[in-house]
Amino acid sequence: MNIAISIAITGGIGGIERNIFTVTRALRSHSIDIYTMQYHTSGFDPRGDNVRIRWFEQKRDKLHVEIDDKKEYDLYFYYAACHPVYIGDYLNVKKKIVVPNGNNVREIEHYFDYVFCQAEDGIRYFDDMSKKLLITPCVIIPVDHKKALANLPEEFFLTVFNPYDRICKYDDGMKPYKGYDILYEMADHFPMPLIWCHSDQSISSGHNILDHPNIIHMHDLNQEQLYYLYEHATAYVSFSREESFGWSLADAIMFDKPIISKRVGVISSLDPEEKGLYLYKTKEELKGLLQKDKFEKGEYDKSPFAPERFEKKLLSLTKRE
Repeated sequence: MNIAISIAITGGIGGIERNIFTVTRALRSHSIDIYTMQYHTSGFDPRGDNVRIRWFEQKRDKLHVEIDDKKEYDLYFYYAACHPVYIGDYLNVKKKIVVPNGNNVREIEHYFDYVFCQAEDGIRYFDDMSKKLLITPCVIIPVDHKKALANLPEEFFLTVFNPYDRICKYDDGMKPYKGYDILYEMADHFPMPLIWCHSDQSISSGHNILDHPNIIHMHDLNQEQLYYLYEHATAYVSFSREESFGWSLADAIMFDKPIISKRVGVISSLDPEEKGLYLYKTKEELKGLLQKDKFEKGEYDKSPFAPERFEKKLLSLTKRE
């Protein structure tokens, strides 16, 4: 396959960056051109023999895009986060796909053949259900070893997210979609410390990071250290009100961790009775789950996250009329 991707930011640390990195690793035998507005060589750098990076530039008051209009692409993916320029009309492409990345794409969905739902609840971001394309992203742990961290508590909860300023409307009003307000509200009730990992490299919302005696903040860990925490955590806790996919939750699944979460993102695609899964709807339910004496280890089915399955589903798109 020849694949074109347009995205605002490539490289760096975050769910979208991880998404692109994983796609390029899963599709090593296919040609991928990434049209990007920013490119960072740190973090999840997607470079490889099969990947070509192109970029948008501002020239003389207009946006210049280096387009390969002679190449025929089988698939064009538009990642909606941070609103990159849509270039689908300039490419010679067979099928066009928008990936919402947690964004409302109702105003642009008519440009595309499909809306890529990364999880069951992805239908919240668009209207035309005839365009629904439900494919679980592949999940590749991007390290081959872990790096120990000293002085960890014997037992601890783990959560991994950046407290973005983005506020969305929910049934109970305008709230942070990542749920950091819920984290602080629950902090007094943690029966063990909660380790909260976040990246100072990719956010400017340090004012949302507050100290609390039950919270251990860990800034800018490398991936080997992060996955050491996944390996040793008592349970993973998500406070998110919504997720497009939820890469930190997916990592917890890959490590068979007990997971406390709302039924959002990748969790919405799991059987709610799955062993090791502890779902809540209200703050009171969350408080009760946090205070459990014992958590059952997960035994999650990893087959939906296999790179081979992801590749096969994309190949099937190229054969559809």
